[in-house]
Amino acid sequence: MSDNYIRSNLKENVIYTDDNGLPIKSAVYALSQFPGMTGTCHWHNEIEIILIHDGSMDYYVEGNTYRLEKDSGIIVNTDRLHYAIPVKRSECIFDVLLFHPSLLTSNRIIHNKYVEPLLRDSQNDAIVLDNSAIWCTKNRELSKDILSVCRQKENGYEMRLQSMLPNFWLLLYENTVAVNGTRTNMSVSVASMKSMIEYIYGHYAEKISLDDIAAAGIMSRTKCCNLFRENMNQTPMEFITSYRIHKSIELLADNSLSVSEIAQECGFYGASYFAETFRKITGFSPRDYRKSLKNQTL
Repeated sequence: MSDNYIRSNLKENVIYTDDNGLPIKSAVYALSQFPGMTGTCHWHNEIEIILIHDGSMDYYVEGNTYRLEKDSGIIVNTDRLHYAIPVKRSECIFDVLLFHPSLLTSNRIIHNKYVEPLLRDSQNDAIVLDNSAIWCTKNRELSKDILSVCRQKENGYEMRLQSMLPNFWLLLYENTVAVNGTRTNMSVSVASMKSMIEYIYGHYAEKISLDDIAAAGIMSRTKCCNLFRENMNQTPMEFITSYRIHKSIELLADNSLSVSEIAQECGFYGASYFAETFRKITGFSPRDYRKSLKNQTL
């Protein structure tokens, strides 16, 4: 999410929130926290669970979009391209739980038999937690319990998590891979999207052309534009602009940089154009947004 960062291999690096070093993170977000009410497209090594508190949103995972309503949720498998999208620009409040697969077991035999097959399964890039099946409802409730244990951090919570997470995973395994087997074919389109997004994330501060993006995905300009519209609901250039604004918001928290310097750092060659674009996407000028950040820390 917004308080993570993109490391050198361009996966998102999750900053864990557990004080004792467990590779797990829990947080509550509102879509209004994100520029344009849309999360940044990303992927990471962790398993991600989203639980909707209030409102609704669409969640994109590996070329598919899932409508999530209040009291539903979704599990996103590791290394899957995903991001949140508003429904009619309405607010959505949701819990996020991320944990590294290493928390499921340290036993290599168990990992190879029960964990790895589901992590690699292209049939289960995402699993919606609604009331369509009893096991989905059970796992949604178990997810809530895991979140509660993470946040309360009562004595012995680490041991409880070591019990609860494998139970959560076993219920998934029994109703997915154990029934349908494992498929490992990644969509060519998704692989191309990842390549093009990696290029953008690695070069957003530079001048980028449509030809550059299409070349990163080894495809024509037309195919590139069609893929972005199908998967991101944006043109490639709109996607670049959104990401540059996202990065500029991170830099606005650093008072050592002027607005002009931030504009240049993020690939906007002109402070006035940057300010105009920033206002169009966020509803604020960069300076007003920076002031709002200062007020939040008082």
